[in-house]
Amino acid sequence: MKAIKNLLAIAIVIALALTCTLAGCAGNNAKTTDEPAASSPAGEPASETETSSSDEGGNGGEETITDPYLVIGWYAKTATSGLTEDLMTGFVGDLKTWLATKGATEDDLKKVVVRAYGDGEANSVADVSTAVLADGDVDLLLGMKAMGDIVRIEGATGLTMGGVSGRNISRLTDTEVTVNAYKWLVANVANIAATEYVTGSIEPVEQNEETENSSGENSGTSDTQSGEESGSGEGEQEARTNYLVIAWYAKTSTSGLTEELVTSFVDELKTYLATQGATNEQLADVIVRAYGDGDANSVAEVGAAVNADGDVDVILGMGNNITSTGGIACEQRTDANLVMGTATKRIIARLTTADIAKTAYDWMVDNASLLVPAAE
Repeated sequence: MKAIKNLLAIAIVIALALTCTLAGCAGNNAKTTDEPAASSPAGEPASETETSSSDEGGNGGEETITDPYLVIGWYAKTATSGLTEDLMTGFVGDLKTWLATKGATEDDLKKVVVRAYGDGEANSVADVSTAVLADGDVDLLLGMKAMGDIVRIEGATGLTMGGVSGRNISRLTDTEVTVNAYKWLVANVANIAATEYVTGSIEPVEQNEETENSSGENSGTSDTQSGEESGSGEGEQEARTNYLVIAWYAKTSTSGLTEELVTSFVDELKTYLATQGATNEQLADVIVRAYGDGDANSVAEVGAAVNADGDVDVILGMGNNITSTGGIACEQRTDANLVMGTATKRIIARLTTADIAKTAYDWMVDNASLLVPAAE
């Protein structure tokens, strides 16, 4: 009997030992199985979160658009550019509406990408320039002044955006939709001049088709105007028939300019150009042209006439609405703070990229005080 009890005790001990062992193994097995299960799901969402975070950094999920119809960049440092998301939303919304009238489909318009640059700590001109060049697909850039290393094909400068002056709209690519969108944005820049968007759409003033080159740029704003070799056909070379064309706003009550004042100013310019190597023949080919000296003297009418001629290099005496109302695209322009005659808030604007236009413009800006008559 005692032996039986001993055997039972031994059996119980063995059973307990086996139970503990099995429980331990099960626990170890469960731990080994749970680690990969917890590790794998935790890893995958981390990757998804990074992508989502990237999307929220200003591109608005743009990564899903592999073939954008149009990419519009804007300088999101509002204190400098004046631009805000609300202004850009309104501006691009009206642009899309206009593009639809020019043949853009619903699918095309869904692929218009609006991208903010400089909305974080990396918001200097150099930072924005680096980011734009790294992306390499921006068609239009709004709100900059200095461009860093960005080379633009065409630009309207000295614009007011969100109450900040001296901003520009730059075209960086040559596609047809980019050229058309650029023209519309420049013509309608007054919509974003204040801090609140003004809805509306002005049809861009069309350039003279006879002098339009294959890229869609008017020859008045291309390098072919300067007579330089650029691989363009002879038609564009012939479009430039004068050495330099200077226009002035002849509505004296508005511009302050008179024929006598402009003639004296241009004579001083010619003297300077002669020191820079201009020949007598070239100086004799400097054309001075008055716009708005008749009944058709509104800013819009002057703009239409200048654009129709398509050969003006520099224009004097217009105001801050040269582009928004006049429809004249400027390569470079002063702020509207010059005095001419007895008028204030006047500008000098360069309309072409010809070297002689750049030289003349720089001299005019440096010597704008000559447009103020000496006190008698």
